[in-house]
Amino acid sequence: SFHEGWFVMAQDLASGKGFWARYGLTRLAAPARAECRAVIFDKSAGRPVVACWARPVSEVESGAATAYRLGDSVLRDASALGRGETASCDLTWNSESNGAFRLVPPCLAGTGLLSAGYEAVEGLVRVSGEARVGDHSARFENAAAGVGHLWGSRGARGWRWARAVF
Repeated sequence: SFHEGWFVMAQDLASGKGFWARYGLTRLAAPARAECRAVIFDKSAGRPVVACWARPVSEVESGAATAYRLGDSVLRDASALGRGETASCDLTWNSESNGAFRLVPPCLAGTGLLSAGYEAVEGLVRVSGEARVGDHSARFENAAAGVGHLWGSRGARGWRWARAVF
């Protein structure tokens, strides 16, 4: 069993809107699934606005040039595209960042004691572009953002524990 997720988060202080996109796959329980999620945080909506679209795990592509591709949704170096029935995003960011850092120290990660990992791939970048979920949209221009990656054999509970402790 295995769980992996890539995510992008951004916030625009001027509008008070935020966006979170997750590109992931899970083989923790049958049936295995690959999916993309998009969430807009907009006070005028009164709640987070969420969309999710899924495809067979066999359609996920990943490699050196592309972290994650599922149909028309793709996360690669310095850009995130999302295309679902009720949601979309087209975001780009500067290639200069504070760099990646792992929240679990390498000395502990290599022991086999942990069942998950978490890495801030781009700790702080400036993002531009637009995201839409349902009738709500958010525009970002040089907004604070980050890109992360998590993985493991137990899903969210495993990586939250590692992140909270270290």
